[in-house]
Amino acid sequence: MATFAALPAVASGQSSRPATITTVLHPGWNMVGWVGPETPASDLFDELPALAGIFAWDGEAGGYRHRARPIVHLLDPLVLIRGQGVWLYLDGDAPVEWTREASEDSVLLELRAGRNLVAWAGRDGTPTAQAVERFDDRLVRAWDWDAEAAQYQLYQPGAASNSLTELNHGDALLVELTEDARWWQSGTAPPPVVFLGEFTDERKAEIGGWSDSGRAVFAERWGVEAPMTTYVGTREDLAPTYRRIRGGDIPERSCGGYSNNIFFVWGCIAEYAVVHDYFHAIQDELSRPHFYDVPHWLLEGSAEYARFVHAALQSGELTVPEYLNSRESVIGAQLGGYVLPGLSEIVSYSDFHGLPNSIGYRIGFIAARWLVDHSSEESMLGFFRDMADSARWQDAFKSAFGMSSSAFSRTFEAYLAEVAPPLPHLTDDSDEPVLVLMGDVPAETGEAVRADFDSVRAFFREQLGAGTADYTILAATEPASVTAAYMRAFGAEPRDGFCQASGASGRVWVLDLECRRTAPRYLDVAHFRNVRRALAPWDELPSMPDGFSTWGPFWLDSPAETYLTYAYRSAAGLEEAEDIRDRAVSSAKPVTRSLESIESGSDLGSESSGARGLGFLALELLAELAGDGALFEYYRLLPESRTWEQAFKGAFGMTHDEFYEAFEAYRVEVAPPFPHQTDGRDEPVLVFVGDVPAETEAAVRDEFDAVQRHFRQQLRARTADYTLYIGPDRDTLVDTHRLLFGTDPPDRLCDRSSHPAGLAIINLGCRGEAPHRLDVHHFVATRDRLAPAASLPDMPAGFGTRGPWWMENPAYWYVLHGYRVARGFEELEASRGRETYRVVHTTRSLESTSTRDGYYEGSSESRALGFLAVEWLATRAGDAAIFEYYRLLPDAESWEEAFEAAFGIAVDDFYVAFEAHRAKVAPPLPHLTDGRDEPVLVFAGDVPAETEAAIRAEFAVVQGHFSRRLGAGTADYTLYFGADGDGLADIHRLLFGTEVSDRFCERSSHPGFALISLRCSAAPPHRLHAHHFVEVRDRLAPRVELPDMPDGFGSRGPRWLENAAYWYALHAYRVARGFEDVDVSRARETNQAVLATRSLESTSTWDGYSESLSESRTLGFLAVEWLATRAGDAAIFEYFRLLPDAESWEEAFETAFGITVDDFYEEFEAYRARVAPPNEGAGSS
Repeated sequence: MATFAALPAVASGQSSRPATITTVLHPGWNMVGWVGPETPASDLFDELPALAGIFAWDGEAGGYRHRARPIVHLLDPLVLIRGQGVWLYLDGDAPVEWTREASEDSVLLELRAGRNLVAWAGRDGTPTAQAVERFDDRLVRAWDWDAEAAQYQLYQPGAASNSLTELNHGDALLVELTEDARWWQSGTAPPPVVFLGEFTDERKAEIGGWSDSGRAVFAERWGVEAPMTTYVGTREDLAPTYRRIRGGDIPERSCGGYSNNIFFVWGCIAEYAVVHDYFHAIQDELSRPHFYDVPHWLLEGSAEYARFVHAALQSGELTVPEYLNSRESVIGAQLGGYVLPGLSEIVSYSDFHGLPNSIGYRIGFIAARWLVDHSSEESMLGFFRDMADSARWQDAFKSAFGMSSSAFSRTFEAYLAEVAPPLPHLTDDSDEPVLVLMGDVPAETGEAVRADFDSVRAFFREQLGAGTADYTILAATEPASVTAAYMRAFGAEPRDGFCQASGASGRVWVLDLECRRTAPRYLDVAHFRNVRRALAPWDELPSMPDGFSTWGPFWLDSPAETYLTYAYRSAAGLEEAEDIRDRAVSSAKPVTRSLESIESGSDLGSESSGARGLGFLALELLAELAGDGALFEYYRLLPESRTWEQAFKGAFGMTHDEFYEAFEAYRVEVAPPFPHQTDGRDEPVLVFVGDVPAETEAAVRDEFDAVQRHFRQQLRARTADYTLYIGPDRDTLVDTHRLLFGTDPPDRLCDRSSHPAGLAIINLGCRGEAPHRLDVHHFVATRDRLAPAASLPDMPAGFGTRGPWWMENPAYWYVLHGYRVARGFEELEASRGRETYRVVHTTRSLESTSTRDGYYEGSSESRALGFLAVEWLATRAGDAAIFEYYRLLPDAESWEEAFEAAFGIAVDDFYVAFEAHRAKVAPPLPHLTDGRDEPVLVFAGDVPAETEAAIRAEFAVVQGHFSRRLGAGTADYTLYFGADGDGLADIHRLLFGTEVSDRFCERSSHPGFALISLRCSAAPPHRLHAHHFVEVRDRLAPRVELPDMPDGFGSRGPRWLENAAYWYALHAYRVARGFEDVDVSRARETNQAVLATRSLESTSTWDGYSESLSESRTLGFLAVEWLATRAGDAAIFEYFRLLPDAESWEEAFETAFGITVDDFYEEFEAYRARVAPPNEGAGSS
């Protein structure tokens, strides 16, 4: 049953405006949602002459209340209430249009366990799944009545399909629940959010959804709602409106603010902020006119509590208490890095917001949580209700929570000390950092770490004159102690792969010393950050221009940490110091912008790494000119300066303009530009390094000319400006690699590039054949020049930088394919057949591969789909359309706009046309589309009916044998049979892109399909058992899900086991079918085994196995036979079944066969010595 009432104590968040909706009623039964004001049911008879009866569900009575014409119930009137669902029965034989009053306001429904007939008072077109999602697993089903079709439409959670897909304002539906629940519905008005500035429709919908979500969750949990309008935009866009409403300028050090039912947000546009401040609106509504008399620790703390409740209910991963516990644990750990005030010290706005790093919010949350835990959430809301009539907040506090505020403050002080114990550096009466080694750190490790720590502090103190700072480092070696340290610092367990982390604004660091084994173990980074914070606290800094970093211009602040760690490591003689500088120089070299132009980091995009490198060189020059300690003098002066420029001049002894002039001359010396930047031409440059033979150089230059000519003429792609370094071998390119990338090259260097920096290296030692990857680098450089990453329109979530993933990668492959075919390096049909072969393995649509996740669900098939799609587009619009798309992209509003302009077809129309094309040229394999999880046999050409019948009968026997005797289940694949190769020619061409040979017998691609010529396999079992084994094995143990194997092993275990399992299973089937004699075949294997002197274990790797294939196969056969005799034939497939979830092949082996690997090897060699002892002189030549 359902009840309908106004939200308690709080008026609706929107003003009611007269509105109407029109409903078409049909003869017979109609189910209607009442969304207007309270109305006597008798009024409907006056409005609808054809209305014969009204049935409204009465939750308290447990049945319908019925009114029929002309009966009038004066003593028991039926009143229709907003949110109620009713049945109307109409006489007559024609539909009736009924216009009725509606409301834009939200509504809260009280639903009971069981069935509820209710109205939908939300917006038109709301997906049913979205409308009911907050019921979670409490919803059994929902359904409405289609009066025109005279049938129900059903929505059932988890169903493959539903007929009730969306709801419109004024619809009625039956909702069946497992327990009581509230249901907030939004009304028809849009979310109360005003957008100032540029926002996409998707972003507007997202932010509006946050507003609806907060209103819904708080209404359903607490039965309260309040009006609040949210203004969203940048600081500049909001300023005029803010000034008009608030009468002043936007505060500098905040990201948003609430007052009088209006929330302005500019710097923290996120769901948590909207929800937090919406709870302020509820507090305001409940406590008015005394909202501003509430102590700030409770005002903000309860809003934090409310937004964490919202987050818990939205995620659904933890219960609300579990989520609140996790947040309190994390926040308690964060607070341990600060000297904490008492609650009485954070009552006023100025005291509360004068604390750094949101300390007040965190203390307030823990206080609000304690109060709720010792009373209830209703008590928290009751406090704000009591405030409305209280002159003193202390009186409302005692009334709501049953204790005085002073008693609570004393109790809470002790509690806070428990959940937020101070870090060691706060309790040692020293202004020095504290290093704590946790757990059993080996003595020599502990001594080395402490020596490193002393060395770092001495360098900063003596060499840089930087002073010291007060912070804590927790370091450990074994996992349990690392976890304990992390929990102490952060209140949660460390993530996988954790090495180091900092918290409390750097006041605590946790180091895993097993991960940081060598000096300086990140200790220099920790000390730098804390010393900088101590000298120049962020809340004492002068205001910085837009785009600047916290402590100054981007070039000065962003690379400071890297430069100071380099300076320390260089002074300490650590090897990696020069690597740090080399990387900085190599990243700075491609940068053409002036140092002055990177004061702001907001527009750097992909150039940010190079800008940091340039900044590194600038700091190096400043140290040369003003001394090593000048940077810390800058930090020391910054809080007292009006501008960063003033601090800069005081620290470095020159103006920033004078330094910019000096730096431009310096950078030419230490990071000279690359050849393509200085040759005065807009085209690539080839630089040959080392002893490249003259004829090789000439050939490479000729090939590069061919590449550029092809791109220019065939693709109409204007060239790009970049440098290619080409050398004869890896060793010759070492210095070049260090110059370009700041590191030594890997042992196997073939080529490496940095696009769009315009650099690449090619090693002719492994790229010796044309086109030497010249086409690859030219494509990327040309594409990046036409469509720079920083200039592109926003892409949908999950898309690539320049469009859907199916286009991003395959466009690259298609262009390279086109060039290589044109040059004769590839055959058109063979390369195209390769892509077709991959496409037939999937039924996914091209559109489903648009996102990264969709693309990499099956990357080879996705790439092939994309290749065919780009080929289709190029066939339609010409190859040049590909680069036309890139040319148009930076100026387009969306990728779809550029796509349509370049290829002459809308994206949606293209998807439809391509899927039709694909169905013709690369239809999915039959087993993928038959709706069954079993193999499919396809007969091609002139296969006699009796032969086909015999093969199908044999295949049924194969499947039964594998299922019953081997417990192997089945697999989903396709087997093509032809009388001979000619009969399979078309299929072979489709799947492999090549013609069948005259001697064709069979060809397969597992998992997936096989082609079998009956010319070679005329006799049963026609190789059916062989392909079935492989398919079933591959299904049970897919390659991508297997544990790592030792070097040289097969993908599913030792070579002897992987190969012999196949032969043994085939042998067992042939024996069972009478195609082989067990004694004869076993004698064959035994006779071969006596020739082998090697152990079975020695055939585990490919090198060992291939030393004598026949002997290795025979040994493996006897071993698998021994295992099957011991554990049953089904144990073979049980091994494959266990393999994906096992830590190792040995684990799966022991579980499947009931014996450890080592014991098996020992017992098998004893068995072999009895049944097939080596002949005297076996193995000798």
